[in-house]
Parts: sequence; structure tokens; C-alpha cells
Amino acid sequence: MIRINGIHKSFGSNHVLRGVDLQVQQGEVVVILGPSGSGKSTLLRCINYLETYDKGSVVIEGKPIGRIPVQGQAGQSVEMPQKDLNAVRQDVGMVFQSFNLFPHKSVLHNITMAPISLRGMNKEDTEQLARELLRKVGLQDKAEARPSSLSGGQKQRVAIARALAMKPKVMLFDE
Repeated sequence: MIRINGIHKSFGSNHVLRGVDLQVQQGEVVVILGPSGSGKSTLLRCINYLETYDKGSVVIEGKPIGRIPVQGQAGQSVEMPQKDLNAVRQDVGMVFQSFNLFPHKSVLHNITMAPISLRGMNKEDTEQLARELLRKVGLQDKAEARPSSLSGGQKQRVAIARALAMKPKVMLFDE
């Protein structure tokens, strides 16, 4: 399902990821542990190509993400087209450390925006799905609330519901 081969990432002279290899099969749960600054968030951001990597490859569901090999030119790769990148990203749910909720939108709207605009899902069906996800995370009474009125734990559960609303094949959680 996810295959990472030799990922390298540096920020200037700071080498954060050095040849990371990882394979994750469908249904498998993997936890990456390490001290602050060890590259955990950077690795997750490289998996869905929110962060470019310097070297290596990431393949999700058999599809390369980020840099793709050039046919007939061993070791050469190019950035994948944005539309192809967006298509692969739709299958990768991500819950960010800071949750990244839209403060001026309701909880319900935060959850329904992406499925409607990116997947073309029907508004009524998406709202029904969002309300069911809110029920599952124990926030059914917060659909019309703004994120600013929620606790940190509640914001995290909204972010989880938002990621699940996209019906991803892969979920990434940053703390």
C-alpha cells in the first residue's frame, strides 16, 4: 500500500531524513517514534508530498507520488503533474499536528468542503456522512460550532472526521 525507498530530505545543511525505507501493507498500523526534531513530521509530509524530498521514492497504492521516474533514463525523475499529485493525495487522509481547521467555518463545513469540492460528492450525502462521522467521534452536537469554541481534543476529533470524510485509503496522523 505504501512503499518508501531511500527517502532523503535536508533543510540546508541539516539532514533530517537519510535513506528512509518503509513498507506498510493494507490494514497495517505503523507508529513512528522519536524525539522532537527527529523527522517524524517531515517523513509524513514527504509521504503525501506536502514536503518535497531530495532523493528516493514514495509509492502509494502502486502510484508514485511527487517525483516520477523518467522512462529509459535510469536514476532520473521529474515532478509529477499537479493534477496527478492531487488525484493521489485524495486517497491520503492527513490529520495535522495543528489540525488546520478553517476558523471562520462551522465544524460541519470544515468536514464537507473537501469531499464536495475535490471528490465532487453530493452536498446532502456529504452532510449526512459528516454528521455520522461527528457522531462517531462524539461531537454530533458541535456541527454548527466554530473551531474557536472547541477544546484541543475536540478540534483533533473534527480533523479526524474531516480526513475520514474524504474516504481515504491511507491515513496519516501527525501526533
